Amino acid sequence: MRVARKRRNMGDTQVTTNLSGTAISRTVIALCLLAATVAIMSGVVLVSNGRRGISASSLVPTARKSPQASNSTIPLNQKFLLNANRPAPSGPKAEQLKKQGMKVAKQEARLPPPPAGPGIPVQGVLDIRQAPFSQTSFEVSNEWTGSDSAITSGLITIYAGIQITNAATMAQGFGGVRVYTTPSLNDVGQYLSNQKSPLKIVSVSGNLVNLISGTGVQLTFNMASMSFSDT
Repeated sequence: MRVARKRRNMGDTQVTTNLSGTAISRTVIALCLLAATVAIMSGVVLVSNGRRGISASSLVPTARKSPQASNSTIPLNQKFLLNANRPAPSGPKAEQLKKQGMKVAKQEARLPPPPAGPGIPVQGVLDIRQAPFSQTSFEVSNEWTGSDSAITSGLITIYAGIQITNAATMAQGFGGVRVYTTPSLNDVGQYLSNQKSPLKIVSVSGNLVNLISGTGVQLTFNMASMSFSDT
């Protein structure tokens, strides 16, 4: 009898323990389901907001931009009035702006003159060795382009240099000049001096072309008489 009662009590205790474990398991399952439901609902809300173009950053309040932060929306006439009403700079800033303006003006003054237009040759003494003839017949030192009524009503170009007597050996003869009309490039002629060194144009005054030889002898070429004379 006692053994039977003891076994019955142990069975009741085991049943109670099983019932308690079952209740706890159900509670845990219920909490898990609740958490899953909340997570699913949150995802649905985010997806819905994303489809409507609402981002997380848009939900954060941002500071409103001041109307003065950007003047891109200000009409041009109002911009002009705003700039006109600004006071002129003074003090060190005005002096700095003045120095910058003077610096720019000096840089522009040092710029070379613009090139001549199409068909208009550059006039004056030029250190150019290109010519409308072969350098194996006459080697050019420099040239001068200008007007001379004694030769033509237009422009002429005088190429100064030295005569080449042998194209194969580039043997030099006498220094001289070659004269061409410009821009038609008609060959007026070749005129040699008594100097056995290249000639170079120094300056031109009227019909007189002032030259110097490679040995330092100064010569003058008269465009009216087409002749050389020592100076």
